[in-house]
Amino acid sequence: MEFRQAMSGDAEAIFQLIVRRVEWMEQKGLRQWNQNGYLEAYPLDYFQQHIGDFWVAIQGKRIVIYGAGAVGRDYYTQISRYTECSVVAWVDAYLEQYNYPYIK
Repeated sequence: MEFRQAMSGDAEAIFQLIVRRVEWMEQKGLRQWNQNGYLEAYPLDYFQQHIGDFWVAIQGKRIVIYGAGAVGRDYYTQISRYTECSVVAWVDAYLEQYNYPYIK
């Protein structure tokens, strides 16, 4: 896996990932980014101006999930549907508080 500093061409993808998470939170009735004006505070222009503050992971179709909370579980569910993708690691600072049979 390669980690690299985000470049100007990555801003749209980073922003769209956040937009999808906000939409997902709304659908699930979660009150987080969708309730506090996150997209107004951090529009696409923000990511374009601060792109050097972000990092992206590149590893083809091998995926590392960071976070075992609601969003991380949703990512796992979605990724598991695609046989050409595999979760190779799942990282969380408090992983011991979760009891998922598929996490070792």
